[in-house]
Amino acid sequence: MPRPLAALLALALVAPLPAARAAGGAPGARAADPGAALRADAAAALARDRRGPRGIVALAELGALEDEAPELAPIAAAYTAAIEDRAADPEVRALARQRLAALERSRGNLQRSAAQVRRLGFVTRWRLVGPFDDEGKRGLETAYPPEKALDLAARYEGKVGEVAWRALPDEAVVHGFVDLGAALRPAREVVAYALALVEAPRDERVALWLGASGASQVWVNGAVALSDPGYHPARLDQRGALVTLRRGTNRILVKLCHQGGRMGFYLRLADERGDGRAFGTGSPDAAAPAPGPRPAPIEDALARL
Repeated sequence: MPRPLAALLALALVAPLPAARAAGGAPGARAADPGAALRADAAAALARDRRGPRGIVALAELGALEDEAPELAPIAAAYTAAIEDRAADPEVRALARQRLAALERSRGNLQRSAAQVRRLGFVTRWRLVGPFDDEGKRGLETAYPPEKALDLAARYEGKVGEVAWRALPDEAVVHGFVDLGAALRPAREVVAYALALVEAPRDERVALWLGASGASQVWVNGAVALSDPGYHPARLDQRGALVTLRRGTNRILVKLCHQGGRMGFYLRLADERGDGRAFGTGSPDAAAPAPGPRPAPIEDALARL
C-alpha cells in the first residue's frame, strides 16, 4: 500500500467517532454546501468498492466529511447500503456498521446505535489482572504468570504491588471498547491480562477480531490465536484469526502491552461475512476444553490493499 494512503487511513480510522449533534443538521448550515460534491464522491466510491478492501478507503474518506455535513441521512444511507450488501468485504461491512452506530448516537438515536453495536458481536464480559511491567516495551516477550497457568484464585507480584483477578465493571465497556485503563493504576508502560469465558452451543469455527492499544497476544483455550507486536491506538479489526470454539465454556485470554494514551481493546467474534456472533457467558468452574484445530490468521483489509 502506498505510504500516503497508509497515512490517510491510519489517521481516519483512529479518529474520534462523531460527537452528539442536533438531528436537524449543523447549526447555521448554509444553503450552498461546498462539501456536497466531496460527500457524493465518497459515497459513490463506497458503493463501487465495498466488495473489496478499497472500501475501507471510501469509508475513511466519508467519515472524515461527517462533521461538516448539514444533513447526515445521506451518509447513513451509504453506510446502510454497505452493511446490507452481503457480498461486501467483511471488514468493510463491520467498519460501516461501527460508523453507522456512531452516527446514530450523534443524531440522538441511542436505541438504533445500540442495536448496531450488538450486531458487531463484541465480547463484553471480562475479568482482568494487572498491571505488570512494560518498561522498554519488553512486556510482550516476557511471560508473566497469568499466561503460564490460568488460576483465577492466584495472586501475583505486579508492577507496583500484589495483583489478583477481578471482574471488569460493565460500565468499563463502552460501545464495544474494553477500557482497561478505567480499572488499572498505573496505566502507562504496563501489561494487563483480560479473560473472557464464552459459552458455545457446539464446536464451530468463527472469526476472532482484535483491535488493541498496544502490542498484544490472544489465546483461545490455551492456543495462540494471534500476536501483534505493534504499539498503536486501538481501532476495529486490526488483527484477525479463524479460531475454533469448543462446545461448552471457552477461555479467551488477551495480553495487552500498553505505553500511553487510552488503554484497552475491541474484541469481537464474527461469521465469514463480518456479522457478529452472540454467545453466552461461560462458567469459571467448567473444565478447560482442549484446543481445537490450529488458528489460522486472516489477512486484514489494509494488508490486502
